[in-house]
Amino acid sequence: MKNIITAQIEFYFKGECMTPKTVFDLDELMEKSGTISGLRHLLAKGNNIDPYSYEYEVMEVTPITISEAKGMVCEHINDDKELDTEAFEESWHKEKLLTQFQSIAKKHLNIDDIQSNQTVLQALKDAYLLGQKSQQKNS
Repeated sequence: MKNIITAQIEFYFKGECMTPKTVFDLDELMEKSGTISGLRHLLAKGNNIDPYSYEYEVMEVTPITISEAKGMVCEHINDDKELDTEAFEESWHKEKLLTQFQSIAKKHLNIDDIQSNQTVLQALKDAYLLGQKSQQKNS
């Protein structure tokens, strides 16, 4: 299931209540940059708010409120309707890896459910970590 949210910030600027709002496909953002840390900037851009304006400065100090969430992102929204971006990003990357491991297990070992075979899953994780260490050494 796709991870989709509606993000909104409500703040006052020059005595006027501003409520910029945008729908985000978080999977698309994560695929592009590996993070959703630029959500506030994208929210401003989607609502024609100049990032060099006073309006943006006021917007910067106001929390983003999340609504209409779909997907695993729902698990990372607290009671105040704020998104724990760090936890979401970590879960998203883990889920992506699990999907890739599942694809490898299906292709080479004809395993339909990698999570039911913890030995193979652990072997794939170990191989992945070994590759990461090797890549860091060569950088």
